[in-house]
Amino acid sequence: MQNKFKMAFIQLTRIGDVIQTFSAARQLKTENPNTELTLIARSKFAKGLDFLLRGVFDNIIYFDTKEFFSKKDLGTANINVHNFIHDINKYEFDIVINLSFNKSSSFLTSLIKAKHKMGLYRNTHGELAINDKWSQFIYSNVMTSTMNPFNLVDIYKHISGAKEIDVTTYQYPKDGIITIHPFASSKKKSWGANKWNEVIYKLLKDRNDIKINIVGSPADADKAKQITDSPMMAKFSDRIFNKVGTNSIEDTFEDLAKSQLFIGHDSMVSHLAALFRMPSLVISLGTVRPQESSPYNDRAYIMAPRNKCFPCTVAERCDLLPCHSSINHQVVVASAKALLDDGELTWQKLSQHVTPFHIDNTSIYKSSFDEFGIKLSEVTNNNANQKDVFRTFYRIVWSYYLANTEISVDMPEFNTDTLKVLNNHLEGSNYLFELYGHGFNFCNKLLDETEKDKPDIKLIQEQVTKLTEIDGLCNITKTSFKQLAPIVDFFYVNRANAQGKNIIEITNNNLISFHDSSNIIAILADLIEKTIGPRIGQVNRSPEV
Repeated sequence: MQNKFKMAFIQLTRIGDVIQTFSAARQLKTENPNTELTLIARSKFAKGLDFLLRGVFDNIIYFDTKEFFSKKDLGTANINVHNFIHDINKYEFDIVINLSFNKSSSFLTSLIKAKHKMGLYRNTHGELAINDKWSQFIYSNVMTSTMNPFNLVDIYKHISGAKEIDVTTYQYPKDGIITIHPFASSKKKSWGANKWNEVIYKLLKDRNDIKINIVGSPADADKAKQITDSPMMAKFSDRIFNKVGTNSIEDTFEDLAKSQLFIGHDSMVSHLAALFRMPSLVISLGTVRPQESSPYNDRAYIMAPRNKCFPCTVAERCDLLPCHSSINHQVVVASAKALLDDGELTWQKLSQHVTPFHIDNTSIYKSSFDEFGIKLSEVTNNNANQKDVFRTFYRIVWSYYLANTEISVDMPEFNTDTLKVLNNHLEGSNYLFELYGHGFNFCNKLLDETEKDKPDIKLIQEQVTKLTEIDGLCNITKTSFKQLAPIVDFFYVNRANAQGKNIIEITNNNLISFHDSSNIIAILADLIEKTIGPRIGQVNRSPEV
């Protein structure tokens, strides 16, 4: 009997990330039922999901770092860690995939024995190493950028080898039950009790046929009481059920199974709702990146503010939270009613119930599947900003380069200001193309010199210096042409992790990297040129009002 292929996923981050990992692993298991899957996760994030995880993973290894230091004795902690790793290595994995991309997970991955390792890990010198291109993409375009055009579930699928798009069978819900999760892990991402009061009050007042479940963790109990104990909710007490702090995750999952609609923030609960492929209305604020973390569900609608500062980063301080004011409760209520009535939301229907004043600062996206996976298309009648346009470009470029997949997209409408940015970045693309061409030539010269019977060491050193200068010039270029940063950062990481036992092998791999980067930037430049070509005469005109 042939031994099963053994694969381990390391996911040490939050509950939502564990659910997204589960979704990718479920598809992989469906396609490869003889593969033995193992999940390594922190107890505090994954234990509550055991009822789900056991259906996909053959083995689950739960742990918490604090357990290693329970006796506050470094010697005992060292023994505990040694025993933990020893037990993991009994599985004899063929491949380990680290999907956490943090410091602790990189060390854990380096300690686990496996024939192949993907994701972030430490090499024999203790240095960070990222060998595969999808992991390099995560490190360069997901961890430090807001320009990633892909859903994390799709990225996890591709890095693990799943090929098909999983469209979960839609379970017809019971009528009139709405599950609401009005909480988030940080103030930046949470809309606030007052706005949720307005939404819940208006829905209950206008629709006598609905009931509302409010769900959340024990940490959200006080905030939940601000909503349910509000005087405006008094006459609806028989139709509003506060389950915050009393429901387990499995209880919440069962409540979702009985619901017609989910409304809430981008969170663990929205990802649970996606497992039912149920209509969902998700409000994304603060640091949330809708294209990246939206529910893996083609019946989800994502509301996002149109503020230039959105999405922000965790490090950025913001006391006024202007993005919270950009989404009006009237728009949420009108959208929810449309989903209750029709199961879908269209601009035509929405515009009948809200004024331009209400919707002016809000974008609503509809999720759907294309050849690559989940994509977001705008429902609202807004011009795309420069980030939206470049994300569309990058979805085409990266799908082709990383997944060998050609996708069809509709180019969004944009105004003259964005047209000028595109024209400016066309110039930057051409400059970057020249830099990558020089890098390719320097690699060739270096290789030619190393093949000689008596190579000139000084000339070799000169070429190495020039290659270093190319990287420096590329970094300068991305500061002037900010939307080109995803390409610059990816290929910098790609070359920094070039495989090879000597300078010849490493240079050969860098040669390939410069060749690839030249092609990618040329494709991007071609996309920009063809997009702005019909409108290039507008570049020197005054901005649109």
